[in-house]
Amino acid sequence: VLYPERLIPGGIDAYCAMMEAECSSRGFEALRWTQFMRDHAEAYRVSEEAAVQMITEYMVRWEAFQGEIAHDKPNKARALDLARTHILMRAAEGRVLVEVFGTMLVLSTETRALQRYDNLVVPRCDYCGHDWMPKYPHRMESLTGKLKD
Repeated sequence: VLYPERLIPGGIDAYCAMMEAECSSRGFEALRWTQFMRDHAEAYRVSEEAAVQMITEYMVRWEAFQGEIAHDKPNKARALDLARTHILMRAAEGRVLVEVFGTMLVLSTETRALQRYDNLVVPRCDYCGHDWMPKYPHRMESLTGKLKD
């Protein structure tokens, strides 16, 4: 978690339980992201090493001072470290998913701007994302009729 100070104790567990229930009620299977990445720690480590070789200082500085990390307004002293961590995580996670599940289409609840590093070490044709899903989980209720039809 990049910003643990923002979390209410137990907040992540409550959020995950709510999302698992929402998905389950609609016939979807949910997995806990942190546990999934822990279960595939070796693949994650290898993916991270590949991403380290591709990250430039320009990317890190841009992410820290203009990108999503900048929008979160972190402590300036931590901004570069947070940006590098963010880029590494996005790149490594995409590669682990493709390694475990194969080629896929990602229907994201995040904007394309947040997905900018997903294809750093994974070809877009193997891990392509679309961001037309609702941007916040509480908006899933608006999909109820569409998912049941």
